[in-house]
Amino acid sequence: MEDWLCSKAYEAEHERRNEEIRSRYPDLVQGHLFSCHVGWFDLLERLFGEIADILKDGDVTKFELRQVKQKFGSLRFYWRYRGEAEVRDRINLAVFAAECRSEMTCEICGKPGLQRVGGGWLSTRCNDHGTERGKPMVVTPPAEEQAAWVPEMERIYADGRYARYAYDREADRVVLVEEGVTDDDD
Repeated sequence: MEDWLCSKAYEAEHERRNEEIRSRYPDLVQGHLFSCHVGWFDLLERLFGEIADILKDGDVTKFELRQVKQKFGSLRFYWRYRGEAEVRDRINLAVFAAECRSEMTCEICGKPGLQRVGGGWLSTRCNDHGTERGKPMVVTPPAEEQAAWVPEMERIYADGRYARYAYDREADRVVLVEEGVTDDDD
């Protein structure tokens, strides 16, 4: 880990941004600290705003944030909603979009980034922050493959419906790719 990540100034910025989000969305955040770098805090701010808008059609007291962290080079957002399935599905799509955005956003500063490996860890970093212990991190997979990759998510619902979604990087939104009914010949 670079020395500046452990600096008092960086820690103060991390705490300040954590507190901003906690105070803006107290019903959603419930006092949690985020185990990710400040470069993704704008993504979190946007996501909590989207969830707050979605919950206008639901019950905010049924939303539970469990954890926010970096894992395998991208944002992971663990949550639960014990309410209407339609509201839960909309939250799920918003979370999927935020996690996809993190895969191309530097976790340190928020600029465009690539997934890299350094020191045994997968991280998403821009060129300015693409070092680990003074050594360049390896971009993996290659940048061209990262740019061409389309993240997808599939959902199978209790009533037998299924849907497959993809994240459209250019439009910065989740799009429905396929939907139907599962085979229940079992």
